Amino acid sequence: FEDAGAPGGALVSYEIVAVSASGRRSSPPITTAPIQVLRGLATLRADVVVAPPDVRSASGQRVVLSWPPVPGSGEVVIERTTDSDADAGPARRLQLSAPGECIDDDCRPGVNYRYWVYLAYRDDASRPLPTEGRSVTVVLTARPRGVTEIWANTDPAGVTTVSFRSPPDGQVRLYATPADGSDGPDPFGPVDAELALAELDAVALRLAARLVGTGRRRIQDPSGRGAVRYSPVTVVGERAVPGASLVHWAIGRPSELQVRPGVAADELVVSFTLPPGVTEAKVVWRSGAEPTGPEDPAASVGRITNTKLEIHGGYTLRVPRDGRSLFVAVYPIVRRGPSGTPVAVPQGVSTVVREQ
Repeated sequence: FEDAGAPGGALVSYEIVAVSASGRRSSPPITTAPIQVLRGLATLRADVVVAPPDVRSASGQRVVLSWPPVPGSGEVVIERTTDSDADAGPARRLQLSAPGECIDDDCRPGVNYRYWVYLAYRDDASRPLPTEGRSVTVVLTARPRGVTEIWANTDPAGVTTVSFRSPPDGQVRLYATPADGSDGPDPFGPVDAELALAELDAVALRLAARLVGTGRRRIQDPSGRGAVRYSPVTVVGERAVPGASLVHWAIGRPSELQVRPGVAADELVVSFTLPPGVTEAKVVWRSGAEPTGPEDPAASVGRITNTKLEIHGGYTLRVPRDGRSLFVAVYPIVRRGPSGTPVAVPQGVSTVVREQ
């Protein structure tokens, strides 16, 4: 016989009567001696969560202990011990935060905390009657640090390598989202603003962000095309911190750049191979200094499509006879926005031509 309904701490006795199969006859009742019901915890759970901004916490985290409430008169006792020399001493008692819950904000990363939760009853002489209780051990992780330096390069085959300065702890998840080619707010929230891992997964799902990979120093992305925003998020345990994002044109550089004499004495023919997916290029040349980019105001420019490049064998430019070295650069052109505005991206190649 088991009685699951008797409240903890209560003095109960039971009366037992034997009844015939017909129910018409019964034996004299037998009454048991009173016993005190001692009910313990069925389960004990510990969750480490991010502490709210208005809570002072040494680690930025809190430990939330929870258990099914036990009916009765037993006192819930919560004790915490640790293996840290700094916290050596008797067990520390914590207070209930709510029925079936205790929140501990005073924890440090890297320390083993052992929580023991039990119910204490009193007998008729007020002597303590503790139950066995339940225990759980928790170790808090250090707060992740967001990536502060990030850069990317796309090779001629279109594979982008995203590199970053390694954070002290944890792994970096790299997410990719479409970009319009301009800077904007970081999609995963302010830099260095902590998220729980479950929150990070929810944000990534809402943004339809593509998880490129996980690493410590660099991650390759063979799938990125066009303007891509790369967002690094440092993850340590159940904690996540976004870093500085980067807008990168995931387009390969032109290759096989060559400059040869043209038909006229003051002409040069520039030939090259455009990267996959690119059908137009911007040719930029400047005397005495290398072009600063596709929009260098001091340079001369021209455009050519892939079709004309194949028909004419290259782009023909006129060489200024100023006795200085001539620098030639080629930049891919992509179409951006609903109107398809042509934009030259900075992933170019260059060479220098000496005057003869």
